[in-house]
Amino acid sequence: MIAGFARADIYNAHFFDTGPLVALYNAARLIIIVVVAWLVYAVGAGTLVLAAGRTAVAALPPGERYALGFFAGTGVWHLGLMGLGFAGDDTFPIALALTAAIIALSGSHLLSCLGEARRQLPAIFKRSTPLGRRNVVYLLIFAVVAALFLCIKVLYPNGSNDYYDHYFYYYERVVQTGSLMPNDVWYHFYYSKGAGLFFLTMVLTDPLAPQLVAAAFIGAGALTVAVMLNRVASDSGIGWVGAIFYGGLLIFTPNPPDLVGAAGWAELAKIHELSAVTFLGVFWTSLRLADSPSEERPLWLCGLASAVLATVLLTTVMAAVVGAYLGVLAVAGLAMRRMGLAFGTALGAGLAGMTAVAVMAINYWLTGIPTDLLLLALWRFVDLEKVQRWGVLSEVLWQHLGMTGYNKELEPIGWHLMRLIGQDLRLSLWWPLFAFAAGGLGWTIWAGDWRGRFTRPSQRVLLLAGTAFAVSFLIVAVGLGAARRETASFYRLSTFAYGPVLCTALLLVAAYDYRSRAKAAVSALVIGAIVLSGEFGKHGRMMLAGVPMLTGDAVSFAIGRFSIADAYRHPGWPGRLPWGGIYPGMEAAWRIAGRGTPIYSLHNQAYCMLPDCRMLSWLNTRATPDTDAALFGTPQEGEAAFKRAGINYFFYSKELGAQFPQISTPLVLSQLLAPDTIADHLAIRWTDGTSYLLTWRGAGTQPIDSGFLDTYRAQVAASGIANSFPLAQWRSIYGHFRDKGMHPYRLPWCRSCDGIPAD
Repeated sequence: MIAGFARADIYNAHFFDTGPLVALYNAARLIIIVVVAWLVYAVGAGTLVLAAGRTAVAALPPGERYALGFFAGTGVWHLGLMGLGFAGDDTFPIALALTAAIIALSGSHLLSCLGEARRQLPAIFKRSTPLGRRNVVYLLIFAVVAALFLCIKVLYPNGSNDYYDHYFYYYERVVQTGSLMPNDVWYHFYYSKGAGLFFLTMVLTDPLAPQLVAAAFIGAGALTVAVMLNRVASDSGIGWVGAIFYGGLLIFTPNPPDLVGAAGWAELAKIHELSAVTFLGVFWTSLRLADSPSEERPLWLCGLASAVLATVLLTTVMAAVVGAYLGVLAVAGLAMRRMGLAFGTALGAGLAGMTAVAVMAINYWLTGIPTDLLLLALWRFVDLEKVQRWGVLSEVLWQHLGMTGYNKELEPIGWHLMRLIGQDLRLSLWWPLFAFAAGGLGWTIWAGDWRGRFTRPSQRVLLLAGTAFAVSFLIVAVGLGAARRETASFYRLSTFAYGPVLCTALLLVAAYDYRSRAKAAVSALVIGAIVLSGEFGKHGRMMLAGVPMLTGDAVSFAIGRFSIADAYRHPGWPGRLPWGGIYPGMEAAWRIAGRGTPIYSLHNQAYCMLPDCRMLSWLNTRATPDTDAALFGTPQEGEAAFKRAGINYFFYSKELGAQFPQISTPLVLSQLLAPDTIADHLAIRWTDGTSYLLTWRGAGTQPIDSGFLDTYRAQVAASGIANSFPLAQWRSIYGHFRDKGMHPYRLPWCRSCDGIPAD
């Protein structure tokens, strides 16, 4: 399979092709999902055997064994791959040797698992029994949901502004260099360097691999939801319902109405979805630690530790979420005198904290900044000499300025904040389940049959875990202010709440005593109808507008009627920019400049997902290490700074400048790119009348005309970034560093927030 990807190279060599080759390519990508899932599980199974012994692992029910093995493998994989990445070994030979070795070593175990499946599956789906027939029905429903999920959310090139603008470029830089060392997509070093499985699979296949890895993780998440709920109500079918909901509600994930305009959530190519699944692993292993006998605890401690490690390595800020959740559980364990629970969760919380500290120490060692999220609080300790050598001083100053603004715009505590927290908890999805459960509780109380509904230890433990999660979420969202700063960003990050809240809601639903297949089926259908109607009520128009995605675009790509380029050009769901991941003008610029040639775009929205397209922009990449020379120097000094960075092409679009309306870089204030002087130094290499590829004046170019200059001057004047950029302060900051050395001091716009002297 790997050889086929390497030889065919569909993404790079057949990006614009349609036909059977694309259909075969998508079929191969489905197989890669299974391969990734097995690679993670196989390493986890071996880890569990080392931690608790082969007998203890074999004694687990198959579903629990597969789920626990997956989570036990995630931490080992991500820790090992991070080490390889820092050593510069994210390369094809290393990736091939590593995966081939694991496949070979786990071959006998794979045969054993296949034999186990042949023995047990016929009994589970035996159509001659009522339980078997019910399982067949649920399996068919799950298969339909899974097929839609794979076709729409996994195979189809999904993404939006953030992914097209900077996530993807960071992934590509790591794969191209084979290294995790800081690169020009600067702040993703703090966010995305832990995504080792993304990089490994991209090296072995192609740039669309992150969605395949995320699909393997979401499959593990659905299995976890199923086994978790089967323990609390094994005779109700609620486990099937949970797995169906877990995958089904991830197909269409728009933002709430008050966040329309920002990207939706659950984009599989982003790391949020991996850390959401690994946090679900933390949630599940912690509650199993609470209700398992002492001889099984090494298994669950191992799974918990690995899931904690993976979660924090993937997303460092999740250390606060994991620590708060496990800390609350530890306190609850002490209060209930359940020392096993208290000790295990306290260890997990400590591991989360130590992992975060280790990651921030590495950050500081390599970049001079422990984490950009604490830039204001830690400003006095920042090593600006390292920042300067990295070439991102202006980008760090811009981040400092932006975070100062965020701190001034904290959401006040009140009803609106509580509503936002409800959205973050995904109660907008799951409130019908809670309402359904509340109705059932009212009925049982009225009937006098409410006692003993939570008699099983597994039910009480899941209820405890759900309560602990709600408390810890409030600590992080309100106490630490996570939900009060960047509400859209936190909403996307808080996808980690999706699984735990679903399981808690279905636990309350499962308090009913299902004594017949009919009751279980009717209840599941009613719940599904309520959830779907709730979604339709909020997003009815958007769902109707997304019908073509269900009926045309996704299927067209899966069967080869669409090329990869066609799929990127048709964003599918509404609410995205009409050109999707390829802005039309950038395609012509890419063809002229050549693959791999940097093109500095004056707009962030000029997306270019074409093979080896290097679109640079102010907000998300390091344009040039000599920003001060480009911004304050003479035109000749600015030109020399760009050329040292390998930048000889600039992209500008009248359409983008008018639509947003902003030119997204303050470099238009420089003498080189200013409206009054740009024509003296740059010329038009290509234009279609709307988009322009500019380069240095010379042969093969035409002078910039008055029509260009009139529009350009008006759009620079209307640019929010250009108008708000503190040019005089920037100049004084660079002068201060030049005269007094590269040491942090109180910046002009932040007179009290960092608590250090002005000089």
